[in-house]
Amino acid sequence: MKALLRSRAGMTLVEILMAVAIGSVIGLVIMKIFQSNSQLFSGEKKVTGMVTTGRNAIGGLSRLVREIGYNPTQAASGTFGLKDSTGGFTTNAMTDAKSIFFTMDDNADGNLAMNSNEKVAFRFTGANCNPSAANSSCIEMALIDPATGAISGWTPKYPDIQDLVFIYHFRTGSFGAYAFTDSMCGAAGGATATAAPGAASITLKCGGAAGVPTALLPDNSVSGRNYSDVVGVTIYILAKTRTAHDLTKQNVVQIFSTSVVLRSK
Repeated sequence: MKALLRSRAGMTLVEILMAVAIGSVIGLVIMKIFQSNSQLFSGEKKVTGMVTTGRNAIGGLSRLVREIGYNPTQAASGTFGLKDSTGGFTTNAMTDAKSIFFTMDDNADGNLAMNSNEKVAFRFTGANCNPSAANSSCIEMALIDPATGAISGWTPKYPDIQDLVFIYHFRTGSFGAYAFTDSMCGAAGGATATAAPGAASITLKCGGAAGVPTALLPDNSVSGRNYSDVVGVTIYILAKTRTAHDLTKQNVVQIFSTSVVLRSK
């Protein structure tokens, strides 16, 4: 009888406590895995958004920059192409490492129209693109006054961009021969762009040393560096996640770049 009662006895207190402990450990492991996966998914969603932003920006800019100076009817020299401070956009328009001003014959009629189809300008700005966002810097596009062709204002075109750099390439050789010459490193080339994981700007390097992005910018007063001598443009864009990655707790940055030969060349 006693043996029968013992066979029907439940778990002892020690066994129950051990089962609860083992179950708790397993539950905590499962919860941790779920939490990590959730953070990874949320963080990668931010990275995907950043990559999409960068690709949209580099794609949009490269398509338009390629049209610099497009002049199918061979209209008077100087009408179409890169513009400097005397180019007619406005008194302070200046093509440089952070901004670009140019014209193109979008409708192929040989005339420069006073609108944003044929007069285009972009610039990088570090503020006022989205005041409610932690990362408010962006690439702005000029608003062109259709009556005068001057810049009437600027509007955010590509938001959440951390930095923008243009590098210009000039024709070399004789008899009108064209070849890319790296404006940072001379004829040998070799300029690269880098950015640390939390970088706020692009660092340009040449031969392992820090480069100067304003070196050899277009200058109509310098032989071989005239605005009409520019045959190509390299564009660097630094995109950054607006907030830190949920798993790594760091903002993620990525450099997007492309080099385009101007259609007019």
